[in-house]
Formats: sequence, C-alpha cells, structure tokens
Amino acid sequence: MQVFTNIQETKGLCVNAITWASFDGVHRGHWKILAAMRNRGSHLIITFEPHPQVVLSRRPFCCLCTLDKKIKLMRDLNMENLLILPFNMTLAQFGPEDFIDYILSYIKAKEVIVGANHRFGQGQKGSPKTLATIGEKRGIKLTVLPLTTIDGARISSSRIRKNIKLGTVCIANRLLGRRYSVKGRVIKGSGRGKEIGRPTANLDIPKQKCIPMDGVYVGRVRLGKKKYDCLISIGQRPTFKDESAGANSVFEVHILDFNREITGRLVEVYFVHFLRRHIMFNSIDKLQKAIDKDEKIARRTLKDRFIL
Repeated sequence: MQVFTNIQETKGLCVNAITWASFDGVHRGHWKILAAMRNRGSHLIITFEPHPQVVLSRRPFCCLCTLDKKIKLMRDLNMENLLILPFNMTLAQFGPEDFIDYILSYIKAKEVIVGANHRFGQGQKGSPKTLATIGEKRGIKLTVLPLTTIDGARISSSRIRKNIKLGTVCIANRLLGRRYSVKGRVIKGSGRGKEIGRPTANLDIPKQKCIPMDGVYVGRVRLGKKKYDCLISIGQRPTFKDESAGANSVFEVHILDFNREITGRLVEVYFVHFLRRHIMFNSIDKLQKAIDKDEKIARRTLKDRFIL
C-alpha cells in the first residue's frame, strides 16, 4: 500500500475510485466501502489526522485507533493508496464544493464511493445528495452504499466508543470485527503486584486513545511476536489505598504464566471480556484469592475459540 502524507505527493494520480472519511477503528461498518473500492481496481482512500473531532469538539475526544494502527489495518485489507490529510481549522472551513475541488485539483477520479450517511464539508453540510449534484457537474460517477447493521442498529465508530466506555467490550468487538486493543509502553509501577506474587506491567497509554471503564477484564497481550493470556486492571487499587497515582487511572496487565522483566517494552493489549468492577478487600489474602478466581475464569474464557 502506498501511503501519502501530503496531498501534493498525489499530484497527477489517476484512480478509478476515491472515498474519504475518518475511518476511526476501520470497523465492519467501513468494510463494505473498502471492499467496493478494491473491486474498482485502482483507488485512493483519504483519511484525516488528527480526527476532525479532536480539532472541532469542545469536549475531550477519544479515538478507536492511532494513525499507525489505522495504516496497518488498511494495509491488512489490501488497500492500494492511502492519503493522510492533515485536519485543521483551515480545512474545516471548506464548503462541500470547495473540498471536492481541492481534492480534484490533485487527483483524477472516475467515481466516488460513500455510505448512505456520509457527511463532509463545513458543518457537515455535504451529503450524498450534494455529492450527486457536484459529481454531475464534474462528470464523476457516485455510488452510495447501504449502511451495515448489527442487532437492528447501524455500525458506527460512535456506537463502538460508547460500548468501550461502558465496558461492554464483547459488543464493541462484534462491531469492530476484531478484538479492541490498545498499545502502550511498559513503565515502572509501584511493585504492589509483585509483592503479593501477582506481578503486573503498568502501561503508558496515549491520551487520546479510548479506554474502557474502570474494572477487571479478561484479555490477551502481544509482546513481540508472541501472545499471552492476561488479566487487565483499569482504575485505582482500593485495597492498597494507594494514592500515589493521584486522580489518574492505572492501566495494569497481569500476564498469566509469565514472569519476565519487560519494563520499557512496547506491548499491545486485546480486550476479550469484562470480568468485574474493582472491590476493596479487607485483606491481601482475600485479594489474592479473588485474583486466583479471576485467573480461572480468564483461562476458561480464553479456551473458547469462538470468542472474538
């Protein structure tokens, strides 16, 4: 896959089809459009970095995938060309027709493929109907694809984010078509886990990455080329009454049957199932017994090969 990081690099590029969107998560709702693009032969996918909502929203916004992950997912789907278009307030002010003209001043395309809910341009004023009018003027074919649904509701990045924040990662995984994951570097922790014979790896997670609600999860962790079963703990540690982390949530991974020093290593953690909320135990012994129970459930859950 050819990746362009500047639109000027695409000058003179001729393709049969183009499409553009945030493609946050590159989920099952996107797959129909991406498959149609591949079927057209030569094609160009345009995405934005950062996510438009990071620039436009007044509230903190979290993303389903980093740019590196998005590129990898697109490459895994055998896409041909990907343009990373920097999103800023200047681009945000482009009206629908201005945006199309901007793209077509660099790229020649015969067809535009979008979903039925596609919106673009300043204030999201552009729609498939707008595209049809613009396309007719410029001699470009428009294909509008129906939305992909699961359980009677359309698959969307916002629906996936909502489920991740609620901790219903099994539903998020169904919508994504894969296990939701976060990648981070292992940093030095307080050593509490090691003290009780349950060593954990503390992860430094990118600030704009979507993180599930506090609690304990069953998961898998990839270290290098190998994957291991694990328990994931997000939040504070009420049993230890540890205030050293302040108001920040701690992201810890207890890798089963593993006892190597991995501080400084980059790992990717995959969420499989929400296990329980955090509980304050009256003693370390009760906490250890609870973790032993968590491990048994994790091993049993991860034996089921049908779980995404």
